[in-house]
Amino acid sequence: MQNVGAALPERGDVCPKCGVHIPQFAELSDSDAVRIRHLITNQRPTMAMQELRSATGCPIAWAKIWVQHRGSTASAFGKMIVAWDWGVIDG
Repeated sequence: MQNVGAALPERGDVCPKCGVHIPQFAELSDSDAVRIRHLITNQRPTMAMQELRSATGCPIAWAKIWVQHRGSTASAFGKMIVAWDWGVIDG
């Protein structure tokens, strides 16, 4: 996972709204996913990204994408969960 650098994911479900691949993490346990989604629901996206990175070792760009989409394309059919100014993405 560490060797992907700042590259955006090239696999995973594609968001029909923004066209980005939403990464899926085999090493993300169900309990971690539930805890991270709880943080997202409670407007704690930064903490959710930190927890996702701790659980998976993913780059920050992937964590932002996953958190923004709550880990699936299902949220893409509604309102975006969180909006960020992407600026410079630092791995």
